[in-house]
Amino acid sequence: MIGGYFLLFFDKIIDLYMIILFINILLSWIAPNSKNEFTDLVYALTEPVLRLFRVVIPIGGRYIDLSPLVVYFILRMSKSAIYFVVRNFFM
Repeated sequence: MIGGYFLLFFDKIIDLYMIILFINILLSWIAPNSKNEFTDLVYALTEPVLRLFRVVIPIGGRYIDLSPLVVYFILRMSKSAIYFVVRNFFM
């Protein structure tokens, strides 16, 4: 039963990280060159993971970074796997 609680705790950590990732996306659109303690914290928490999945696609004269989208889908798949394990093995 402790394993189930650990998995649910890990699930909540993923939820929190997804919120921070969403804030990172908003900051990159609203204030891309902003420098303050909050943005530094958000970027420090998200950039190491985003850097692993960085895919930049040139479109015209602009570039689109798809790493937040890739990380989001990986986190969603992780949440689905956690729910599957908890439902099938701990309930």
